[in-house]
Amino acid sequence: FKHWLDTTPQITNPIKLIVKVLNYARKNKYPRNRSALTYWQNDYLPRLDLGKEKYGGPFSEEEVEDVKTVLRLLPLVIIAIGFPISWGAYNFPMEVSGF
Repeated sequence: FKHWLDTTPQITNPIKLIVKVLNYARKNKYPRNRSALTYWQNDYLPRLDLGKEKYGGPFSEEEVEDVKTVLRLLPLVIIAIGFPISWGAYNFPMEVSGF
């Protein structure tokens, strides 16, 4: 009976994923139940990396890296949207009041 069911994973909302990963990083300062087979290159890990499964977090490595990419691109998106809006505010023709 299982082969008749559609078992493909559902597409999750990317905004919910970003919020979940950021909340996990905010609430968890130290790794939980990390695997004994993982090697720590350094003592300090970024908080977002603690959400990866290999460090005991609930998210896959791909999900965490996607969130990190979005956060890196966010300033560029804000500038790309904000600059034309601010430029348009100063570029429209002003009416000159007659005397």
